[in-house]
Amino acid sequence: MITGLRAVLLISPNAEELAQFYREVLRLPLVPVGEGRARHYYCELSGAHFAIRPADGWSGTHYGDSLGPVVSFETSDIAGLAR
Repeated sequence: MITGLRAVLLISPNAEELAQFYREVLRLPLVPVGEGRARHYYCELSGAHFAIRPADGWSGTHYGDSLGPVVSFETSDIAGLAR
């Protein structure tokens, strides 16, 4: 059984611009962390890690000009969930 949501990562070729939208329009408290290629934007939402990361160097499936989101769930019984 899924017991929670741990993380949502949005991967974008324009991470800074997307983070600005989420801060200004949706009022999410995103803050920049890291430097250079590791720079991304982060906040905690109801105990879950929410981040916007640059697409440069990120592996994944492309959808238009961005990559698919990464969603991480929490479970206390991975074997039971796999059945």
